[in-house]
Amino acid sequence: MLVESGEDVRILDLTDRPDLGLPVQDFWLFDDTAVVRMDYAPDGTQLGRELLEDVDPAAYVEWKRLALEHATPFTEYRLKHEG
Repeated sequence: MLVESGEDVRILDLTDRPDLGLPVQDFWLFDDTAVVRMDYAPDGTQLGRELLEDVDPAAYVEWKRLALEHATPFTEYRLKHEG
């Protein structure tokens, strides 16, 4: 995977970590105000997405902060796992 200039691609590997309190449900967060819930099949195929209206984004902003705090930049993760 190529990381283009300006992109911030990170990996959050939860394999050997305790529960960080993140939701199981995947989501996109736009401008820390709009939340889109992502739905996937067990095999990882995306089934759809839904804009969550009338939802307080505060919890999602905190989950984003936690995820970024514990994630590793992709280039660093790749170097560590490729040798």
